[in-house]
Amino acid sequence: RFGWRVVFDGEGRLLVGAPYDPQPESGSGAVYVVEKREGRWAVTERLGSTDAGVYSFGCSLVVVNNRLFVGANGLWRGDLNTGGVFEFSRTGPRVPWKLSRRLRAPGTGSKSAFGSHLDASANGLVVGLPLASWSQSATGGALFYPLD
Repeated sequence: RFGWRVVFDGEGRLLVGAPYDPQPESGSGAVYVVEKREGRWAVTERLGSTDAGVYSFGCSLVVVNNRLFVGANGLWRGDLNTGGVFEFSRTGPRVPWKLSRRLRAPGTGSKSAFGSHLDASANGLVVGLPLASWSQSATGGALFYPLD
């Protein structure tokens, strides 16, 4: 599902989410960096997760300055499928993205879909948890993470 999410990185490159990408062999998903070279668009980088139990990597994307946040609404922790967000950073334009940290869903039940939706500003990251179960009457939510 190449093109599930798309966003420009602010440097003329397009980031394309492919949450069901079958490569290398896990089907865990990927994000492709695409840039225009000599008048043609070409894939120049592929980002993925090597963590076991990750799927739907690339279902959501957001860029803030030199930080890229990638949602993976399927991330198994033991027997819980909670989701996660992967933060990539880079030191400047045209420098490859490097994984810098992982955010995991707090104790929100077994199927929170943490990372399904992302938004950000210079001040913080908002992560959607549409299936989180906080109590018998409250489901869904969003969490705010300050950015330094």
